[in-house]
Amino acid sequence: MKSTKLLREITDEEIQRYHEDGAVVLRQIMPHDWIDFMRDAVDEVLASPKGFGMDMQADGAPGRFFGDLYTYRWNDNFKELVFDSPLPEMIQKLFNSRRVNFFGDQLLVKEPNTPNKTPWHHDISYWPLKGEQIASVWMPLDKAVRESGTIAYIKGSHHYKNDYQAVTFSEKDVWNNAEDALPVPDFDAEPEKYEVLCWDVEPGDLLLHHANTFHSALGNMTKDMRRRAIALRYTGDDVTYAPTEYSFTEQPMFKSNVPEDNLQPGDPMGGALYPQVYPRL
Repeated sequence: MKSTKLLREITDEEIQRYHEDGAVVLRQIMPHDWIDFMRDAVDEVLASPKGFGMDMQADGAPGRFFGDLYTYRWNDNFKELVFDSPLPEMIQKLFNSRRVNFFGDQLLVKEPNTPNKTPWHHDISYWPLKGEQIASVWMPLDKAVRESGTIAYIKGSHHYKNDYQAVTFSEKDVWNNAEDALPVPDFDAEPEKYEVLCWDVEPGDLLLHHANTFHSALGNMTKDMRRRAIALRYTGDDVTYAPTEYSFTEQPMFKSNVPEDNLQPGDPMGGALYPQVYPRL
């Protein structure tokens, strides 16, 4: 029986940092029995990908950059993490919302000697959502440092008011954008203009960030450090379903892998695709 409670509660100071900075690190909060459980699950997925699972590096390139989405829909271990872990209760406290819905999971693995960078982007460009209570939990299963691909964030960028273009993550990734969306700022070209938040993390730590916060990650250029991480996305009371033709849920690959849902634009989150996870129905 895995832990139903966190190692400790999220603090008011951590909640404040999330809302003000757009990202925060939570030290030693995730029970390690969940970490061990999900390591085994991830290695099973890597050995036998299904659904959206794919290697994202160019053919013949070194290392392995693997991504997957909605793994919980076919993998029982991921499903257990989504519905039975203590994370939804933590998110309810973060949002101070009456309910929490699950938007989706994403598996991101960069094995040693993998040069693929994750470019600067913010998540909301890809998602069919509208609202403020949209958060990602990044759960590392290995120690992660800057050189192995821990996430870097642009402090306060969740307050930017413009719409920005989605960017591609690999040569196998194609994306169309609205004509009036702005290019993502070149944060690396003028580093003195921005404050970057970046933390080395250990298993048991969590990273939280707002859906509007710009973030990136380097490739894993270490020789022997794996970088396995699971991102879990949650929504609160103020979020509604707001797809556009540019949302990833409207792309052919998504529609061919995920059953149709009955949500209409403007509906609150719910249904089979975006289930309520707190309080548990």
